[in-house]
Amino acid sequence: NTYSGGGSQEDNRLDSTAKYFVSVNDLVHLGALYKFNGSNGPANTAVQGNIGGNFAGASVDAYYSKVNSAITATSLTSAQVAQLPALGYSVSDSLAATISDNTSYSLMALYKFDPLKFFAGYEYIKYDNPKTPLSAGFIDIGGYVLAFVNNNAYQNSKTVQVYWTGVRYTVIHNLDLTVAYYGVHQDSYGTGTQAGCSTSAHTVCSGSLEAFSFDADYRFNVHFDAYIGAMYSGVHDGTASGYIDTTNINPTVGVRYKF
Repeated sequence: NTYSGGGSQEDNRLDSTAKYFVSVNDLVHLGALYKFNGSNGPANTAVQGNIGGNFAGASVDAYYSKVNSAITATSLTSAQVAQLPALGYSVSDSLAATISDNTSYSLMALYKFDPLKFFAGYEYIKYDNPKTPLSAGFIDIGGYVLAFVNNNAYQNSKTVQVYWTGVRYTVIHNLDLTVAYYGVHQDSYGTGTQAGCSTSAHTVCSGSLEAFSFDADYRFNVHFDAYIGAMYSGVHDGTASGYIDTTNINPTVGVRYKF
């Protein structure tokens, strides 16, 4: 949800918004969204825009997003838990959070000619310190209290680039096979002795993530399907900071009923 949220998992969906969308003959579509101040998700306003089109089996979309005072919440450390009684917060509903102004844009495309469907995408995300800092005690999504907030995590802007591509092959009418590749690259954004670092010693160092996936999906009808698949992923340098194991293989199998 970090990437679909334009940099923060809490912004995957925004409430208290005004949205406008128009489609011209199913060939071109435009959309705009404004999030009002003080609603759930980011603490302040957000502006997003989308433009896209469809032609001869191809579909292309681009969007821009600016989210002010975005919240990335985390659990408390043991030292922070020990400070809660003096601060007047409860351990049952308190979190820590990093606050940032997030700017992102993305370009996505797919091209279909039976029995194949190709897809690819790119997203750029930049994190800056918030122009409107957030104070401790802010009530976040679900009624959780942000007991500790960090408004100065990005003295240097943090930039993240996300890219993916893959192909889906329809073997028969109700069986699809999909292979895909996903990548993430993070630039170094540390200061002082950590400036320009490219090792796993610190999370602010440059680093990357790579993942490969395969799945098979069989549809019994429009509501019911079964699937099996696996993903291999690995993290490197700064994105691997704090990891015990830097690679992972994640198989999955299941059935799904969609209403």
